[in-house]
Amino acid sequence: EEALARYRTALGLDASRSEAILTSLERHLWPQELRDTERLLMLDCLMAAHRNDEAFALLGSFPADDRDTVTEIISRLEALITDKPRREYYSLGAALLARRGETDEAERFIMKGCAALGKDEALDLTLELAEILHNAGLVDRGARLFAEALEASAAKGPVLKRIEQSYLRWAEREIRSLAARFEDGRATEPEIASLVGLVLEHTGPVEALDIVSRSTVRRELRSELIGSIYLSMDRPALACAAFNATGDQDFSSETDRDTHRYRAGRARERAGDYGRAATLFAAVA
Repeated sequence: EEALARYRTALGLDASRSEAILTSLERHLWPQELRDTERLLMLDCLMAAHRNDEAFALLGSFPADDRDTVTEIISRLEALITDKPRREYYSLGAALLARRGETDEAERFIMKGCAALGKDEALDLTLELAEILHNAGLVDRGARLFAEALEASAAKGPVLKRIEQSYLRWAEREIRSLAARFEDGRATEPEIASLVGLVLEHTGPVEALDIVSRSTVRRELRSELIGSIYLSMDRPALACAAFNATGDQDFSSETDRDTHRYRAGRARERAGDYGRAATLFAAVA
């Protein structure tokens, strides 16, 4: 540790000695507890020698779960950015900040990159930020950024693919989280409804019915969920029966009532009852 401190002092006094210090560092096998200190010194030597590509490669080898280490990495990334901004610098910095829960700081880091770089690289950073927000559970904010990126992109296909993949990863995480709460008996009714919807979309109707059958939700919500499941299975008669059991009054908001009327209308339409389907659609606010 004392030797590393001397090397650090020498580098601070004369940056031109960076190559010599690097050579000395590489000759020694440092104890495990000093590895991060040694690599930070090596990083600063590489940057002092303007070997930025090697410095950036070394940055990726640091543990991302140590808060102090991440702070040190961010400071080096900011120095590299001052020398010459690159998308990779902003990507790594934002990812590290997001991983330690600082989503707003990650967003600010990305937005600096969007302002400093060209249009195509700014688009890539916007997509990365949307994915970060998704990963943090900030789905609405992520969706807005995805929409902006899609509108700004000339090639829609790759952007749509990234949006799809991000939503799939989010859905998988949500299903795991909500399923754990459901199995432990801690899930609220809105959480159970969300779980059923996600499982229905990403796993299948049999699994969704199983969750409903084992839940203790109110009769009205149970009927609504079963109706949605049968509708997805293209069994409109059963869906109509379930939606009829729900009625049209037991909803906590106009949005929920309108959603019920729309789904019930679709079930009637598929069953060939176009008159009642039209009535239900017309009642949607």
